[in-house]
Order: sequence, then C-alpha cells, then structure tokens
Amino acid sequence: MVQRPRPQPEDPRTFQLGQIQRRFKPDVSEDDDATVMVLKMSPSDPDFPYEIEALECSLRILNTYPESGKPSLRVLNKDIPRGFQINIERGFDLIVSSAPEATLLGLMNRLDRQLESILSGEMAETIKIVTHRGVEPTTAPAQVPKANTVSVPPPAAQKPLQPSLPAFTSQQKFDAQAKRQSNARQLEARFGKLQFFSKAPDGYSYTLPLDSPKRTTWPAPLQSLRSFTLLLPEVYPLEPTAIILNSDSMEARNIEQAFQRHSADGLDTTLTQQVNYLTQHIKEFAIRQPSLDVGNTPSAPTLPSAPNDSPETTQKSPQTKSLSREVDEKSHIKVIPRPPEWAVSGDHDGSDSDSDEYSHDSGDETEGSAYADEETHQPASAPAERGILLSFPQLELHGIELMELTTLNITVKCERCKDTSDIERLRNNTQGDSSGMREHSCKKCANALAIGFRADLIHASSVRAGYLDLDGCTVIDMLPR
Repeated sequence: MVQRPRPQPEDPRTFQLGQIQRRFKPDVSEDDDATVMVLKMSPSDPDFPYEIEALECSLRILNTYPESGKPSLRVLNKDIPRGFQINIERGFDLIVSSAPEATLLGLMNRLDRQLESILSGEMAETIKIVTHRGVEPTTAPAQVPKANTVSVPPPAAQKPLQPSLPAFTSQQKFDAQAKRQSNARQLEARFGKLQFFSKAPDGYSYTLPLDSPKRTTWPAPLQSLRSFTLLLPEVYPLEPTAIILNSDSMEARNIEQAFQRHSADGLDTTLTQQVNYLTQHIKEFAIRQPSLDVGNTPSAPTLPSAPNDSPETTQKSPQTKSLSREVDEKSHIKVIPRPPEWAVSGDHDGSDSDSDEYSHDSGDETEGSAYADEETHQPASAPAERGILLSFPQLELHGIELMELTTLNITVKCERCKDTSDIERLRNNTQGDSSGMREHSCKKCANALAIGFRADLIHASSVRAGYLDLDGCTVIDMLPR
C-alpha cells in the first residue's frame, strides 16, 4: 500500500507567515528586504513565575527566507530591563541556530517553553554612552555637566551564542541521527521514571533531576536546585550539548560554560555519561573561572586537596620525584589522579585524597599495611586482581552483611570502529578463564568482541563488585535496570 503524499506548500515563506498571522494577529509592515511583524506572545505556562502578561516583540523575516537568512527577534517590553531583553534575543538566536529546519511558529513555541529558563539567567551587561557637551568658555573652573545615559546592548549582543552550522555530509547526519536516538533512549531509560524528568515534545530539550550525595558540598546558591535543562542541537552529537540551571548565581553560569566545554571535548560520550559527569563535578565546575572564549579548549577541572593535609603528607618522596621526571621524559605516560568520590568518609586518616600517598612509589607504610590487611581478609574465592575494577565507593550497606552482583548490563565501544553495543545479563565467570566470556560481534564492522565478568563479594570493608575482562572493546557505561 502506497502512502498518499502530503501536500507541500508552494511558497513556504508565505505559508509560515500565515501561521504567525493566524496565531498572534500581528501588525505587519514591509521593509525593502524583509517583513516585520510586531506581536504579543503570552506565556503558555500557567505557573509562569514572572509578572509578564505578554512578551511584546518584533519579528523580522528576510524576503529570502527560508532559502537563506535567519529570522531575528527584538523585544519591545518597556518594563523589562534591557539586559534581560538581550537574554531573550540571544536565546531566540540560539534556538534558530539549533533548529534550522523549524518553522517560524515552531521557533516561537520553543521560545515560549524556554522563556522561564532564559529569564532565570544572569542579566546581560550593558554599556553607557555619555554625551560630551564640551567645555564652556568661562574663567571659572570648568564644570562637568551631568551625563545623559542610555543603555544599549554591546556589539556582541546582536550575534548568536553559537556560530552558524557547519556543512555536514548526508552520511554524517545519518550516523548522528542514529546515535542521537540511541543516546536518547538510554537517557530516558535511566531517568524516565524519576521525579522532575520531562521531555520536550520536539525532543530538543530534557528536564532532568539534579541530585548527588555530595549536595552539602555544593555552593550555597545551588543546593536548592532539584532539576536542570539539557539542550540538544539538531545535529547532536556532531555539535555539543548545553545546559541551563535555574539560578541567577555566578556559580551557575560557570557550571553552564564548563559543561559546554566538556561536552565539546567529548562529542563521542553519551548523554547519560555527560549527565553523570555533571553531577559528580558540580563543585569543581562552580569554582572554576572559565574564559569567555567558547572556542578555547578547556582544561581538566582542578580537584581541591583534602583540608587536613599537612606539609609532611604533601611533600614528595624521592621515588615520587623520580617518577615525575620519568613522566616528563616519556610524554605518553599519563598519571591519573584518584577520583574525588573515592575519598570515603570512613577513611581512617583522610589521606586518601589527591595526595602522593596514593602512589605505590611513595613509601607510605600505613597505607601499604592497610591494603595488606584488606587482602589478608579477602576470601579464598576472591577473583584475581586483573582486568577493569568495578567498585561502588559511595555504597552504604544497612543490615546487609554480604552482597554480590548476579547479572550486569554494560555498554561497550568497539576498538576498531568506535561503535557502541549494549551487553545485557552478564553473569559471573566462576572459572575466570576464556570459557566463561561472552562472545559478541560488532554490528557495524563485525569485529570479534569478548566480554567477561568476575564477581566479588561486597561487604562493609570492601566495595569491589568484581572485574571486567574485555577483548576488542572498552567499557563506557553501565546500563540501568
């Protein structure tokens, strides 16, 4: 059965202008090269927190639209400060850049849905133009007259937040669309049943819960946040994602910029990985001072050292110094600092932060004995310490003496073509050899993959859940269930 084709409008520009006229009843005027519509858009959200009955704006559409040129918006509300007017105009430019295929009515609807989050940001800065009247001819000291001031937007305010979309091939867009759908399904499976989760009808933004056991360490203006908005460009993952925090604090702006830089550096990461990284590094993102140039490559977040570190514990031993010299000589060696979430509150002396005692070459007898005691108390059936360690540093056991993972669901990435695959229901490889590994083939390049899981017993003194044995692939995420 052949589906009847939908009738296409002969003139897309006239069709889209007609939609705006039927929806908003604007005042229409014609320029030399554009059509200008002055309209009022009332917020559709019944719980809109700001005292704005309607957004008065001027929508300018070039005569060459939609073949070339982009529509622009100018806010006309006199009761809205110019700084917030700039925020709205910038937000509209960002919406146009992220959704080039949307109609004019679709762009206005998206602006309506994002109006609250745009107004919750920090007001854009404006400059003052001072009128100079010259020096009056008099023998008395010249009196400087009071300057007439007027607020105007800075030159950068007329530019969109993101550059114009680069040209991508059809194959790139096709692959990006497939990966976008896969990442979106994974994100919805992870957060879909949690409170504060919602998905925009157009699929370009998500409202996600924001929670972490380290909430008390966040800056005070952010501790009350329970959700945030994740924005997805139309060509994601070819372009980075962005977030909006419902806070007018400087820390929130630092986090938004730092997240966008991290997303630009990790275009191959999934949405779930980006959200997890955000919740784990909010404190570090908030205290950073990112550059205003979005194009600069960001540096890794600086992790604060433990407050009770003394000069004796932070001083490097001769072995550590020799290791540093060796690292300098061999640039391919990367020393990865200990993750901050491993600094469990139950540590005996708090020295397990990013200090040099974590290195085996530091000669710390106390920590060495602690590890020796832990290995001594491990059961004889504990798996060999090889492969990729799977642990839960923040796991709390109440009334549970022993716990074991019976099945494991993970996402792996092929080492040849970098395509991802979901491996479900991995069971304990009791033999610990190749006979108990799951064989799998990459669906894109048919590369042979082998995945194995060796479970370990979890108890109050050990949060090691087991080890992963991988061949031909790397693990990138653990799937929810």
